[in-house]
Amino acid sequence: MAGWRFHVLQAALAATLCAASKLSCSDPACSDQHGLLQTVKRDHRKSVVTAQHRRQLPGLGPGLEPPDGKTIFGIIPQDDQPPSLIAQRMREAGGMAPAGYTIFIEIPMRSGDRWRLQNFMSAAQLAPVVVSAEPFSNMTSLQLSDAQELAGFCRRYEEAGGAGCLLRYAHEMNGAWYPWCQRPSEFRSTYRMLAGAIHAITARSGMVWSVNEGSGYPFSGGTYSCQQGMSCFSEVDTNGDGVFDKFDDPYAPYYPGDDVVDWVGITVYSWGLLFPFGENQLPQDNYFVNRIRGNYVGPAGDYRSTPDFYFIYCSPQGGHNKPMMLTESSALYAVGAPFGGTASNMDIKRNWWMQVFGLTACPPSSLCGGAEFPMLKGIMWFDVIKREGAAQNATVDWSVTQNTSMAQNFAQDVLNQPGGRARYMGLDELNEMRGCADDDVEDCTETKCCVSPGSTCYKKDDGWAACMASCVPGIDYSEPPQYQTPWSCEDLSEIQTCSADRVENCAETRCFISPGSTCYKKDDGWAACRSSCVPGIDVSEAPQFQSPWSCEVLSAPTVIPTLPPTTTPPVICSEDRVESCAESKCCTSSGSTCYKKDDGWATCMASCVPGIDYSEPPWYQTPWSCEVLHIPRVYVLQEGCWLGHMHDQLCSWHRLQRASTVPDTLEL
Repeated sequence: MAGWRFHVLQAALAATLCAASKLSCSDPACSDQHGLLQTVKRDHRKSVVTAQHRRQLPGLGPGLEPPDGKTIFGIIPQDDQPPSLIAQRMREAGGMAPAGYTIFIEIPMRSGDRWRLQNFMSAAQLAPVVVSAEPFSNMTSLQLSDAQELAGFCRRYEEAGGAGCLLRYAHEMNGAWYPWCQRPSEFRSTYRMLAGAIHAITARSGMVWSVNEGSGYPFSGGTYSCQQGMSCFSEVDTNGDGVFDKFDDPYAPYYPGDDVVDWVGITVYSWGLLFPFGENQLPQDNYFVNRIRGNYVGPAGDYRSTPDFYFIYCSPQGGHNKPMMLTESSALYAVGAPFGGTASNMDIKRNWWMQVFGLTACPPSSLCGGAEFPMLKGIMWFDVIKREGAAQNATVDWSVTQNTSMAQNFAQDVLNQPGGRARYMGLDELNEMRGCADDDVEDCTETKCCVSPGSTCYKKDDGWAACMASCVPGIDYSEPPQYQTPWSCEDLSEIQTCSADRVENCAETRCFISPGSTCYKKDDGWAACRSSCVPGIDVSEAPQFQSPWSCEVLSAPTVIPTLPPTTTPPVICSEDRVESCAESKCCTSSGSTCYKKDDGWATCMASCVPGIDYSEPPWYQTPWSCEVLHIPRVYVLQEGCWLGHMHDQLCSWHRLQRASTVPDTLEL
């Protein structure tokens, strides 16, 4: 079962970080191996402020962004088809298992949403999960507890070894077909609240701001269009001419701020040439690129007034420089051709997937999507067969995996084009990149993920866990004698399930499903999640259970720092040697320190030797004092953790060891 093992010695007395706002009922100690005690740091390219506890996966940037030159291939599966089935289909077709999956849920979550999300994450093979959260009830009724609850699911997914979540809240808010559409202020406010919860509670999950492509905006006549006289009108009438039309910006009013956006997302489908849709037609030439670039002109009209989404939001020159995700995409094929059209499903899909994934020229006049958009770093294909009202209630097949020959051709065309396998990343490559463990030979206790498909991270004891296809509790006599100790076979990638109110014991889970509940202890044998607790006998219980409640709190509601309603400039740390760090007193490079030369100059360097640095140009050769400049931080002890003034916390090694002596304050 397990072969030779490599144990990594942990540094004794290493400080560990707690989350800036802990999950309800949980108290994880999170080690920070990439810059201990960095408090608030900013990725200088994308301006997302991240709290101290947030840590990136190896090989990935903030918000699970893959490195330049890589694009995550993902799938939006049919409701009754789990991600594990999609992965199996793609592998059998000669392709790659997707490196991401999307699920649609309502927010606030209903009981069915909680169950679906839990099961979806369990089947997602630890890949990134895009959670498309839809506020069908009312955006303005969303509570902080709703955001905390959803962030809690993402946190528990991370703790089970999952890559994390990308929360896509109120998608296509610039459309006119959902209750949350064309209400900029309400959208921005609630988006920022959700971003605060995700960034505070999770270690690496992120936010996706996801619009519908702007050709056709403002989609006049839609059920949820903003009308003149409504409070939203002054916001959507961006040119101030008193008319809401295609000359108004379809994106800018809804942008919530660089500090809360990890990805920008866009929906682009090929529905056909003209509404009402349903005729089976090949996509228009260069349709995909033109829709994103704002260059569309065709049978549906002239929309060259639409802003260039990619330039504005994804390029350095546009000012935002965010990675782009194609959050939904496919091309229409009406099953049975009820409204005519001679194009086959294969021809339609092949034309579209090459427009999207192609790395060369798309005739007659454009590059294909992969070549045109280097910051296109995520593609989520809508792999669903369903009736579409916009296609005259025809059954539309949007899928590429549900037909074997379609899946084979898709894998062949996309991956075997020049540069295809280097650009498009599946789950296996992602797992290698993030440092998942090889079978039998590496400890998977920390990552909880495995490189080999079909393997699971099983725990032996507190000192060892390994990736294996199966595990039998007890001693494995195939191991060398010195390692023949019992295996517990606990699945470390199993996602913790929280407790339902009153009917489940929360003594172990210490987390709850219902917002507003707290885990209260009755006695050593029982604890339950309730909205409140009064010490003593609860006469509403069945007589045989009427023993006193101690009401000791085993959990506490999560506290989320409230984000300002508008973007505020975060501290911008300094680049090595080229910028003065005298004011910022912090460095973008994790291994650098801000050293003072004199009253006129300080900069970030890996080390500093007092005196003259003869490697500098002669006119700069004055002595370095090498005084270290940093922002002093004072932490006050509260419940075993030091609480800092930036809402960040440090849990000491003493706490982990249950030591009794801990200093009351700590200055760093």
